[in-house]
Amino acid sequence: MEQELAGFLKFRVDLTRCCPHSYTFSMNRYRLFCTAQAEFAGYGKKSVVLVPALLFICLVFVSWLPILSSRSGNAILPVFESAPVSDYAVSDDGEDSDGTVSGLFPQREHLSSFSAALEAIKAATAPALDLPAWVIAEWYGGKAMDTSELRRTLKYVTRTLYPDGRWSTNGVLNLLLETAAVETAMGEIVRQKNGPALSVWQILGFNFEYIREYFGKRDPELLERAMSFYNHQQSEDWNRIHNIPWTAAMSLLFYEKATQGRFMSRLDSLDSRGRLWKQIYNTRLGKGTVKRYKQRALEYVHR
Repeated sequence: MEQELAGFLKFRVDLTRCCPHSYTFSMNRYRLFCTAQAEFAGYGKKSVVLVPALLFICLVFVSWLPILSSRSGNAILPVFESAPVSDYAVSDDGEDSDGTVSGLFPQREHLSSFSAALEAIKAATAPALDLPAWVIAEWYGGKAMDTSELRRTLKYVTRTLYPDGRWSTNGVLNLLLETAAVETAMGEIVRQKNGPALSVWQILGFNFEYIREYFGKRDPELLERAMSFYNHQQSEDWNRIHNIPWTAAMSLLFYEKATQGRFMSRLDSLDSRGRLWKQIYNTRLGKGTVKRYKQRALEYVHR
């Protein structure tokens, strides 16, 4: 019996059947613990110790995640939850249409457990936004926002961007409110149907990057004040779609960038703001009109 056992432990196995390399390894109870290590063994004897050690470290890391999360006061599980979205959509030309907005935050089946854990730790340890309770911090669509509450929020945003009040005028506030009215019916949707535009102000994804790059070189202090509204406990997609103060600031920075700082001279009347929106936001390629802008403004902002 002992001879048979000794012969069994010393037999040679050709691994060409299970891996692309034509290595042949000697297996015994001291060198080989599992099939996965057979391939590693061809690259060095240390792999026999390295693989179990790495597995042990990963297990310890994952087992400590709930403890780290509880100490930081934030739960990990909500990171994987999806946010509610609206079943109402507005077409490109501003006309109401039936549609379904779905798939904003699909289940993350393809996200590895390790990267998900890193994202959870980052969200759990990020500083929380310190905003007044009356500020509309986030919005998920489904209905129009209250105009007076949104105006108050926007005034807080513009005061943060420029404490001297230069952007807290009625003209600037009306421009942001009217843009939200014509783009998304004052927040009834937060993502363009079958399109790339995001948030209540329908900002294109690449413009978020371009605005940050532009003001990072041109006016980094202004950009820093705008980025103070960015919620680091949420993902980039979440901020682009649902973060009201930050997307409002980015919308205003877009007007500033596109006009090279001259948009303030075009806010005297509803008609002039409509023409500014058509030129900068909707552009000549868009289906929106100044007439439609004025109609939505009267319906949602100046009623």
